[in-house]
Amino acid sequence: MENIIKKVRVFESKSNYHNGEDIGSGFAVIVDPLLTTGHQKWQVAQAIRYALENLVLEDE
Repeated sequence: MENIIKKVRVFESKSNYHNGEDIGSGFAVIVDPLLTTGHQKWQVAQAIRYALENLVLEDE
């Protein structure tokens, strides 16, 4: 099975809005091409969650 994802971009934002409310700073992940099914979106969300779940960031 071929991976349909061709490009992934990550952006940092000082403010993020959800339903018109500023929910604070964070990262946004852009997947190209646009995912079309709920299952595809769930798969990507799960992959991101699993990748970050045990990540330990070190101070510089």
